[in-house]
Amino acid sequence: MGLHPSPVEWNLQCTPSEEENVTKLLQAVGDHFAVFFVGARWESKRWFPYQTALSASEINRRYGLPIVLLGGSEDVPFGQEVEGYHMVPITNWVGKSSLREAVEILSRASVAIGPDTGLMHLCDAVDTPVVSLWGATSPARTGPYKFENLAIRGKAECSPCYLKQCPIGRICMQSIEVDEVVAKVGAALARTGKSIAAYS
Repeated sequence: MGLHPSPVEWNLQCTPSEEENVTKLLQAVGDHFAVFFVGARWESKRWFPYQTALSASEINRRYGLPIVLLGGSEDVPFGQEVEGYHMVPITNWVGKSSLREAVEILSRASVAIGPDTGLMHLCDAVDTPVVSLWGATSPARTGPYKFENLAIRGKAECSPCYLKQCPIGRICMQSIEVDEVVAKVGAALARTGKSIAAYS
């Protein structure tokens, strides 16, 4: 078509007041932190609170990153369950931030982790490395634009099924190991050009 190639830019910006609100929220967290965005509209896409808590604990231990939880109001029970395991101090903002504030929080994060959902794509849009978790859907079809190599696919013969409800207990998502997630987080931090040792 004769079009000249140019970089893809999303140009998502918050208002000064929204940025100020997020700065206040992050005062106790610091400049380097990891975000777990929890929940998903499809039940079949969701990971599990216990695995989330385990991963958060190990990421905090290995990389020294404080943990922030994000999600919608429908994900509040999930966030409370993660928090309830008491494995690591967690800043739980599930259901407490607006979508625009969530975008600003993600833009300041060192890395983000979570399933195939809208916040995953927003990480991509604000250039925050995202470790994405896949089962019912496929990263080959709807993966993050710049972070395909950080995707983790669950193992099940029926994956991807594209069913909103799983009849067999989300075996594909159950198969995602904490060690896989932690290793991908290390790769994400290395990709930013920052030494992992700087976080410990």
